[in-house]
Amino acid sequence: MKKEKDYRQKITFHSNRLHQALNAAPAEYNSENVKRSLESLNYFVERQLEINDGKEIPNYTTFEIPNK
Repeated sequence: MKKEKDYRQKITFHSNRLHQALNAAPAEYNSENVKRSLESLNYFVERQLEINDGKEIPNYTTFEIPNK
């Protein structure tokens, strides 16, 4: 059985990078970093949506256990 691609870890990684870029000290703020992080995040979210056939991406970053 072939394993499907899963981009959730990459989505989490790029979400964290975007968060860090947005919350950088004013002296370290770089709009290019924000732009690159947002573009990467959008790319991997789109790929994950394709895998999920447009269904909502489950949020595994909370402490809630998804119903199965």
